[in-house]
Parts: sequence; structure tokens; C-alpha cells
Amino acid sequence: MTTEIDTYLIPGSYASVGEQLQVMIEVAGALKEFDSKNWPHLKNKEDYASIFTLPDRLSHPLDNLYCVGRQFAGDLADDLLAFRYIDEAPTLSRYVERIEARLSNHLPNLKSTLAEAEAAIHELESHTFAVSEMARVLKLQIELARVAQDNCAVLKRCPKYLVEQGKLRPGEEPRRFWDRPIAIALAATLLAGLLAFLNTIFEKNYSQEELAPEATQTEREVPASVP
Repeated sequence: MTTEIDTYLIPGSYASVGEQLQVMIEVAGALKEFDSKNWPHLKNKEDYASIFTLPDRLSHPLDNLYCVGRQFAGDLADDLLAFRYIDEAPTLSRYVERIEARLSNHLPNLKSTLAEAEAAIHELESHTFAVSEMARVLKLQIELARVAQDNCAVLKRCPKYLVEQGKLRPGEEPRRFWDRPIAIALAATLLAGLLAFLNTIFEKNYSQEELAPEATQTEREVPASVP
């Protein structure tokens, strides 16, 4: 399905991380769809209104499911698309920080909201399609949030991010682990230990081979016992 969000262009300043930002655009597109269509459509279902006839201990977590779920969908979608606006995400570092702050502040609450709603749904005497479907949508949003979280980790390893953080000079490529002095020293230590171990094994086997002929000669010199 093609949506308006698919036409968003990645600014030239973010071209080096275009692949990662394309993932963010796709996640934002799904969240926008939930915010503008799924959540309001489910709220307008007749059986959703029936939750307000329930005791507060059941109606509150079910109503909270809608409020928290829809709000998060719209807010995270806006965060994921913030790279388009220089006043909202002037650097890749600010962009990543904004998303990670949203996730760290709201993802735990999202999970507890879902757990409380599912417990309330389990107590309902009759099946309520609207809230059951809302719980399903919120689960999908949590999965999408994790995709964005993992993608932030990838962005933090990109040269552009590392340059902004002062961990890399412009034009320099990030060093792999085995390019670092500590890794080279570690590899050298492990290799030396392995060689020493192999040398010990070799000397032990060699000594046993030298002793074997002497033992054979001694056996030949021992006179046979008289029956």
C-alpha cells in the first residue's frame, strides 16, 4: 500500500544514512496509519462504548488502551520523521537522542498498559471486538518501536554519528575491532598462549617417543623366566 509518507525525501545531509532513515520512514508510515485510521475506527465501534458500563477496574484499563496507544503512535511517527526539519533534528545525534528518549520514557508504560488491558479483556463476560483489536494494534506498535530502537543502535555506529560525537575525524572510517591496538595485543597474547600449549604437547609426545626404544631394548635384555 502506497501512502503520502512514501514520498518523503531524505535530505542531502542525511544521504550517508539513507538506508537506515528509509526504515524509519516505513515504520512511521505504519504508525501514521494506526493513528489516523485504526484507532479512531475502533473507537467508533458500538461495542467500544459498552466498556463504560463496566466497573472502573475494567473500563479504565480498556479506555487507557485507546488513549495511550493512539497518542504513542502519532508521537513516535513524528519523531521518526523529524530528520526532515532542521529545527527539530539539526544533527543525526539529536535525531537519535529524540527517538531514544521517547522510547525509554514511554515503552515501559506501553507494555504495562497492554498487560492491564489484556487482563481486563480476559475478565469480560462477552467478546468485545474493538478492545481486542486495539490490544492487537498496540502489540504491533511495540514491535515497530523495537525496530526503531534497533535502527537507532545501527545509526550510532555510522560515521556521521561518530563524527558528530567527536569519536571520528571527518572522512575517516570507523575502525573495526581487530584494527585496534588492544585487539592486536589480545590476539598476540592468545596466539602466544596457543603456541606454548602446542609446544608443550609436542615436547611431551617427543619425550615419549624417545623413551619407547629404550623400554623395548630393556625388555629384550630381560631373560625369559624358567618354567
